[in-house]
Amino acid sequence: MADIFLSYARDDREIIERLAAALGDEGFEVWWDRRIVAGDEFSTIIEAELAAAGTVVVAWSDSGSRSNWVKDEASFAASRGTLVATTLDGGLPPMGFRQYHAIDLSTWAGGQGDEALVQLVHAVGLRLGGTAPAAETSPLAPEPAEDAGPWIAVTPIKVRGTDPELTDLAEELADGISSALARFSYLNVASQASAAAGKKAGARYVLEGSLRRAGSSLRLSTRLTDTHNARQIWGDDYHRNYDADSVFELLDDLTDHVVTAVADPYGALVRDLSAPVLQRDPKSLTVYESLIRQFVYRQRVSPEDHLIARTAAELAVKKAPGNATAWAAQSLIYLEEFKHGFNMRPDSLERALQAARRATELDPNHAWAQFALCDASFFHRDVGMGRSAGLRSLELNPRDSDAMAMVGVWFAFTGDWERGLGLVKRAISLNPNHPGWYWFAIFYDHYRQGEYELALEYIERVNMPQYWVCPELVAATQGQLGNQDKAHAALDQFLALCPFRPEEIPALLDRWLYGQPNVRDLILDGLCKAGLKVSG
Repeated sequence: MADIFLSYARDDREIIERLAAALGDEGFEVWWDRRIVAGDEFSTIIEAELAAAGTVVVAWSDSGSRSNWVKDEASFAASRGTLVATTLDGGLPPMGFRQYHAIDLSTWAGGQGDEALVQLVHAVGLRLGGTAPAAETSPLAPEPAEDAGPWIAVTPIKVRGTDPELTDLAEELADGISSALARFSYLNVASQASAAAGKKAGARYVLEGSLRRAGSSLRLSTRLTDTHNARQIWGDDYHRNYDADSVFELLDDLTDHVVTAVADPYGALVRDLSAPVLQRDPKSLTVYESLIRQFVYRQRVSPEDHLIARTAAELAVKKAPGNATAWAAQSLIYLEEFKHGFNMRPDSLERALQAARRATELDPNHAWAQFALCDASFFHRDVGMGRSAGLRSLELNPRDSDAMAMVGVWFAFTGDWERGLGLVKRAISLNPNHPGWYWFAIFYDHYRQGEYELALEYIERVNMPQYWVCPELVAATQGQLGNQDKAHAALDQFLALCPFRPEEIPALLDRWLYGQPNVRDLILDGLCKAGLKVSG
């Protein structure tokens, strides 16, 4: 079979001939339809070659975007995970394919050392299951293994007593926890075989547990230890009723709570890993440490932390341009400029979207990359893509409460309040140590229904007084309630913290609430009642 199937529109045949030759010179076997001999059945041969190819390079262009043949071939490749997208003229792919980063070949002059061709060669190599033929000289090679972060081992769960049912439960639970931890891209999880050796397996962190049953009562005791200094950094007990008929639900429930408490962006591991990183110059951080700094920002949401995290994220992409996690982190930190006005630079939304596309192109099955694409797409008002990428991110990692809460917010803000609030409430239940912003969606639900007293209760739960959105929403709610003194005080605090000018506030509200214009108008009405002088 061919390594590469080239999909293109007939108008682009000249550049495709040069591209096929260049890829052939890199050591790949390339198939494109000039090889069909007279008398062959056109569609049959194309279908066979398309199915057999290790990767499908789709060359988008104005003509390619209008070609049903090219779109069909791209859909087939996307469904099989073999798609590598390029753009010949620098334009966007057609709708339905914009979640895949397209390597820009518009300035490629035909040279082998051109950066765009190097990117394409590397991407094809990754799709073929290894590295590109020229990977040793490629600037897109992944970061060194020593910067891959610490390992965690889940040891076999101990059983108190000789209960065979409990022994089986313990084995399945340890396997489930280990597999669920591995879905977090920033974690390296030791195999169960090596985990039995704990520290001997080279793991920095070891997660241990024990099970005990008394009648219908079950207790799981857990602890997470740093093997470098034998320090326990987390532990908890979980008490559940044991029913043999609902054992799968029990396993899922225990796995949910243990994994989220340990590995969630607001969990025990990130808290422990953050402490030394906070003292470091962002320019000296490794690629892995830059990711941890991103998590710190998401916990604190401040302009100061944003600037540090952005500096670290940009350096991480330069050090490891083949790392999907680094690109996803860059996308999310760029988007914070557009969301909150922190350290604004031009074209923040477009930069965020392009970085998310690069992340998903490097690894379509990367949960955090799909989450970044979700967030950027919603702000870009591409609701279909936002929902698709958001659900995909949760399929890939259903225990990341950070992604779950934000995806829920977007479903609610684009009209599906029932589904959105369900996701937010599940995120809250998964991690009791969640940040306050998880409550925002529930606040908005009460506010839109005129339940201002309840809305005020939830905005007070957010408890992020230095984050300008909090006093903004307090001012709007107190304004609706007619509490003028409290409304004025909150408005003054909001205007002091907000990086946007008062006349920009209607447009700012529209960035988030474009799918809920009635809610947007209600918030603006409350702010005006609080004393804001601006027209909507």
